[in-house]
Amino acid sequence: MRRVFGALLLLILVTLPRESRAADWRRSRERCDPNRDVALITAHLTRVEALLRARDSSRLNPEQRRARRLGLSALREYIALQQYPRNRDFPGRRVPYFIDADGRACAVAQLVIASGHRELADAVANDQNNAYLADMSSPELTRWIASSGFTFDELALIQPSYCGWCDPVGLCDFAYCDPPAPMWGTCVRGPMPDGTACYPPSVCVKSAACQFGQCKTTAEISCDDKDDCTIDSCDPTLGCQHEAKTCDDADPCTLDTCDPSSGCHHRADDCDDGDPCTLDFCDDIGGCRHKHHVCDAGPPASDDAGNGSTCAARAMYAVDPRAERHTGSRAAWWVVLSALLLWRRRVAKRDGAGRWTPRPGAH
Repeated sequence: MRRVFGALLLLILVTLPRESRAADWRRSRERCDPNRDVALITAHLTRVEALLRARDSSRLNPEQRRARRLGLSALREYIALQQYPRNRDFPGRRVPYFIDADGRACAVAQLVIASGHRELADAVANDQNNAYLADMSSPELTRWIASSGFTFDELALIQPSYCGWCDPVGLCDFAYCDPPAPMWGTCVRGPMPDGTACYPPSVCVKSAACQFGQCKTTAEISCDDKDDCTIDSCDPTLGCQHEAKTCDDADPCTLDTCDPSSGCHHRADDCDDGDPCTLDFCDDIGGCRHKHHVCDAGPPASDDAGNGSTCAARAMYAVDPRAERHTGSRAAWWVVLSALLLWRRRVAKRDGAGRWTPRPGAH
């Protein structure tokens, strides 16, 4: 009877699906040490890559062979980065993650993304993020596997699981396992006491402290360079920045300058072009303008310094061109009229009634 029972048990074990046996083996090794996880996963993936490169791929069609080559290259780059998912939800347990909360993908998910199917990877992560490949149910993923150049078993071999960490999530959180390692009990998390120093990732923060579970800045570094012609600011990564200040007041009739000790100054622009024969003024819209004067005719006059003829030393006025044409004729009429009046006074005089009478002896 015992022999029959033993033979039956052996038959059951042999006929169990390979994936189920692998899952049972994984579950039997749930206890783990997260501090060694990165090294173990890197060593595992390195061995798997070497194994896959050594396998014969002649049975694949050209498209599958090309996809396999690209996938193996992507796997090698992935191993070199060592940016694996982080298990924050199952402390002390080894659980697969397709893509973790911080966006780090597992090896299989990275192959899917590298092949140009990011949407598929996100869909699997949303619906079956903590499932082993053997337990996943996704027609789209099945179709991708058929075109990837890898077999299902090869991809299942690539997919690792990740040991759960019990570490703080925020800058002002504490975390510990109860009971502690190697038992890896429940991960206990909570906020740090108010006033506890914290260290945000910013070079602009001089000091910070926890308040209600949040890291609050209590003092910042000073970026004041004592120069009133710069705008001082702080970049969380680069540190202090000093940008030159613009003093433009958008007024075309002012000269804008900056003094390091007193800042911006706006001096009215006199618009002097150095030409004595122009009238210089400023227009609020167009800025400086220079209107030409017309100087009167006549011999050149010298200025007070004896510098010869200048337009400024003459009588200067703006002339209407229509009036300029009649200036000579008006002068002539004044001369004739003045002569007639002078002659009349010499040959006649007014009597008591206001009448003009000839002077005695006048011809």
